[in-house]
Amino acid sequence: MPAIDRRVSPDRLVPILLFVLAYLFLWKTAFGQQALLPARLAAGMAPWQAALADGSQAPAPWNPLLWDGIAQFYPWRNFAARTLGEGVIPLWNPYQFCGTPFVANSQSAVFYPLNLIFLLWPTALAFAVSARLHLWLAGLFMFCLLRHWNRSAPAAFLGGLAYMFCGFSVAWLELPTFLNVASWLPLLILLADRCFTRQKWSTAAAAGAVLGLILLAGHLQIAFYCILALFLWWLFHLAASFRQKADLVRLTGQLALILAIGFLMAGPQLLPAIELSSMSHRSGTPTAAGYAAYIAYAMPFSSLITFLVPDFFGNPAQGTFWGPANYAEYCGYIGILPLLLGGLGLLASFRRERPCAYLGVLAVIALALALGTPLAALLYFYVPGFGQSGSPARSLILYQFALIALSAFGMDALLDVIRPLANKNHGPHPSARKVSRKIASLLILGAAAVLLLPVLVADRYGDRMNLDAATLMMVQYKPILTALALLTAAWLLASLALRRRLSLTVFQYTAVLMAAADLFAFGMNYNLTAPPEAVYPKTGGLEYLQHRTRDGERIFPVNLRWSLYETPPATLPPNAAMVYRLFEVAGYDSLYSGRWKRFLNALEGKEASPLENGNMTFTSRYDSPLADLLGVRYVMSREAIEAEGFRRVYDNEIKIYENLRAMPRVFLAGSVESLPLSETLDRLARPDFPIGSKTLLDAGATGPAPPGGSRGPARLTAYSPTRISAEAHLESAGLLVLSDAYYPGWKAFADDKPAPLLRADYILRAVPLPPGSHRVEFRYEPTAFRLGLYMGMCALAILAGAMVCKGIGGPGR
Repeated sequence: MPAIDRRVSPDRLVPILLFVLAYLFLWKTAFGQQALLPARLAAGMAPWQAALADGSQAPAPWNPLLWDGIAQFYPWRNFAARTLGEGVIPLWNPYQFCGTPFVANSQSAVFYPLNLIFLLWPTALAFAVSARLHLWLAGLFMFCLLRHWNRSAPAAFLGGLAYMFCGFSVAWLELPTFLNVASWLPLLILLADRCFTRQKWSTAAAAGAVLGLILLAGHLQIAFYCILALFLWWLFHLAASFRQKADLVRLTGQLALILAIGFLMAGPQLLPAIELSSMSHRSGTPTAAGYAAYIAYAMPFSSLITFLVPDFFGNPAQGTFWGPANYAEYCGYIGILPLLLGGLGLLASFRRERPCAYLGVLAVIALALALGTPLAALLYFYVPGFGQSGSPARSLILYQFALIALSAFGMDALLDVIRPLANKNHGPHPSARKVSRKIASLLILGAAAVLLLPVLVADRYGDRMNLDAATLMMVQYKPILTALALLTAAWLLASLALRRRLSLTVFQYTAVLMAAADLFAFGMNYNLTAPPEAVYPKTGGLEYLQHRTRDGERIFPVNLRWSLYETPPATLPPNAAMVYRLFEVAGYDSLYSGRWKRFLNALEGKEASPLENGNMTFTSRYDSPLADLLGVRYVMSREAIEAEGFRRVYDNEIKIYENLRAMPRVFLAGSVESLPLSETLDRLARPDFPIGSKTLLDAGATGPAPPGGSRGPARLTAYSPTRISAEAHLESAGLLVLSDAYYPGWKAFADDKPAPLLRADYILRAVPLPPGSHRVEFRYEPTAFRLGLYMGMCALAILAGAMVCKGIGGPGR
């Protein structure tokens, strides 16, 4: 009887090991005792100081970028899960900006299939589940791509490990859309390569589905970089087939199919995002001034030192970061060993391996974009919508993807030299000395960079720190010595293997363990965690407001300033109201209505966004008549308010005042006047304008103004994100006004019949009604979403057809 081979294939074992590593990396969240959320950043803000005052939840070192994890993504995921659980698609968010599109903000990622996790787990715990899953997918897909490119299992494992825990994955982990998009990039390139090489149209359809997931995952800037990587790989294949006309047509058709399926599949989320983007606070034609502001966030050359010494500028998790911008924006660390092996792979295989040439060019392009070279200007001015994206340094995801993939080629080049040395009956590999010289050159270059780049840093930041280069190196000796120690360890490892002092197996295991230890030490403690009960805890003041705003009354937290360097003295910071189902005037989103921003500027009498963050709006002028118009019933403040018309109703961890002048959420207009929209806001902002007694209608959209001045009661009877019902009794014909934001897609119905929906007072909704009792309904039925839904169904039909054709045609068709 033949012997049974009980060895486990590496291709089966590695996915299990990567899954275990993802759990180990996030061990604090493994059993639900901690949530992967930076809740401790809110511990110094009102009204949570008392609820989070115990020692375990002391305020964490302030990190304004990490703050987005708790300020944006938790409220968004919580709202989406809650609304979907109620059987409603959350197309609209009624709690911020007096109402704003929700699906259209893109990062809500409502239609990303893997966000079903947030329906299956409590929101606070689901973040860790999602992070572990996407870390694993990132490593698994990179491993599969490298195996597809004929890399050995150890080299591919090293690549998957490094992609899981590289700087981009770790630093953006609590802002989930970044990793959710980037985790699919290796699979996109793998499937694209298969269809370009093997002429499989069904594989092109599968690549299109992956592109659809990338677009649905929620971060359009990172999705664009994935498309850029795909396009460059297509160009490489096109160049190789330049003399074959049939291949040129086929390759172009396959790329078109990938893009078509991807964009069709993402239609339900993409079209509303495009619509909102065109009228958002970021919209506008690219300008030289806008480009200057954009390029100001490019990575300075001196930050390249963090590719070798990631904590040279300190670490925000320890409250020691003092470098440019934010730690995450320029975090290009992939580990010392993968970096060296990536350089070796480029030197050893650039001319022999097409993927190496592609990866080398991709890394150069990514660095050029990140550093703000003229290449960034081409994208900013000539790619529609790109000017609205974030920091150009986020292209570092492509650099890290490319260098990590190259590290697998470098490791195999080293293994090709070491493998013959393991057999003492054979002489050394003919390339041993050449590879040894390349390794020595890379190590010397790395050590020189570690020692010399601080001089550049001191030239740029020495005045701020009052340090010269020598003193700066002494202050930062720990990360510098760590980098030098890792470089020395890499040299020893390679030297021992090349001198036959290490077996091939020991070398492989040691290399993987060294890379894992380096990356775990770098990133394991970067992201903050908190007990689930510490995520947006209840307080007496918040419960008071919840009980007294059941009819939709709005709240108005008073916020005066924000900070990039210390915990801001914020009061219920924007978006927190969503969690407690409280309706607020302010908000925080990367896309929101530009018209609403102008209205808030008029309400505040100044720029409503803090200088440090243009995506956030603050409110402070609680006594503005425009706040009365919006139905602001309750004002939250740290300090006492002494103003006529405001009565203190709560005074404990926060002070709450009732605004006795507030208009109801729905009311019958007094006198009505038509006015061009360009003049409406200035008129409303005049001190003598009779807010509540007169309503201004958009003359360009409505024609003659309907009559006003009708008397009678009006009230809300039902309120959900996409449907609002009201009742009104009019003694004469008049205008019913709802103090919610006007936006395309909202429709009005009076007594179940379509009714005109007018724009009132620059930003609100209004419906003309005849005399008598009426039931009015507002429904959000955006055309962009319906068309996008149709596009998504077309994509699914194409994918189904491709699967059927593959089954009928068999392999290779």
